[in-house]
Amino acid sequence: MTANTAIVQNFVNDANTLTELYPLLQHIPLENIKHFIQSETEQLSPATVKSMQYNALPIEIILPPQLVQYCLSFNSFHGKRHARLVSKAWCEYCQRNEAMYYKNVYEAIISECEHNQHIRFNADMNRTIVVHRNLQRLLPIESKLGFTGPMYLTQALEVCKSGDRIILHKSKEDYPGPIPHNAFDNKEHIQLIGVGGRFVKLGMWAGSKRKSMYFENLEFSKGTIYCFTGIEDTVVFKNCRFPANDIKIGGAIDVVIDGCLFEFECNTTPKPWTAIRINTNARTVRIINSRFVNCVLRTGDFKPSGVIQIQESLFTQLNL
Repeated sequence: MTANTAIVQNFVNDANTLTELYPLLQHIPLENIKHFIQSETEQLSPATVKSMQYNALPIEIILPPQLVQYCLSFNSFHGKRHARLVSKAWCEYCQRNEAMYYKNVYEAIISECEHNQHIRFNADMNRTIVVHRNLQRLLPIESKLGFTGPMYLTQALEVCKSGDRIILHKSKEDYPGPIPHNAFDNKEHIQLIGVGGRFVKLGMWAGSKRKSMYFENLEFSKGTIYCFTGIEDTVVFKNCRFPANDIKIGGAIDVVIDGCLFEFECNTTPKPWTAIRINTNARTVRIINSRFVNCVLRTGDFKPSGVIQIQESLFTQLNL
């Protein structure tokens, strides 16, 4: 035995943790280490081997890849992306989930455009403009579909034209700034659609002086939303949330409220909050599959001349 060998062996004998021995393992042939672990494993109890499996092996070996990918599908696409940093496999799973999610979302949006009579989107003439606060390039599916962007919301409002569609990606802060009063002047049939999560927050929309509008999967900031436009115009709110807004409707307009949530936290207000006020000259107001919590609908001083339709909607008053 050489002096160097004696020093190494004494060091091994004096080691108190595995961490101290890691530098030495790098100099031992891998096959020898494998053989040692396999031999020791055969001598251990089933409970100890099970503990080794669940505590030491990568999760991709413990769980089927399909199950890991499914679990990661609940991970947010727009927030912190720590899961992508765990391993190459997890990064690939997250990328696949994101691609599948947006593929389904955009297929649904395109299908809605083809079947919804209130949408006037012409794929040959109109553009889909992508708005994102953080990303500098389009997602692969967006590039494949020929979308424009990404850009900031203020830019999208400037360049959009009648019939265009604006996609608002959910982000950490969303889009709290109010939309200018004149953002849609001389423009009609503009769509604003939130993607990437439930209810993309949007600054208060004060109303348009001109034509029809379509809003989907958005949460509007507190304030009054005015729907006073011209004859034969339609404003559609689909799957939107109004945490403390009131919508004022008038001006011979059609308004469709589909699958929306009006939810007012009644802490100090003694009376129910007026979620929707319908003036006398409103033409048609259709409320479908929506929910109203601690709030009511009201008409003006005179009975509206148009038609008010309420279908499959729920009104609840709590803590009043």
